[in-house]
Amino acid sequence: MIGLPTGIIKCLPDAWIKHTGGLDYIRAIKEKDGVPCWHMSFPTRPQVEVLHLYVLFSGHVQFRVNIMEFKSGLGKMNLYGGSFLAKWWAVCTGPMVFPNPPILMRGFRGFRYTEALW
Repeated sequence: MIGLPTGIIKCLPDAWIKHTGGLDYIRAIKEKDGVPCWHMSFPTRPQVEVLHLYVLFSGHVQFRVNIMEFKSGLGKMNLYGGSFLAKWWAVCTGPMVFPNPPILMRGFRGFRYTEALW
């Protein structure tokens, strides 16, 4: 990375993707309080404020969404067919933008900063 980061890449585990149905499930997430949004867990609050969250699974970056805010202290949340506990949650909203052509990338743990990928 040469410039300042504009996004974060987060890798979802294959077990979660298989359990939920992956991209079809993510696309089906409904609006909450009139705004289409969903939550992504983080072990710590990222130090650099960025606009985009890129989601990686199955060997490539699947899509990008906008980060509205980070929240802590929400405790255990019942989301996406399971119960999840995280110290920090990224509250994200659309539009959900897909790369063309696909961006191949190996999976990793945690998150990584990135410049704009598209």
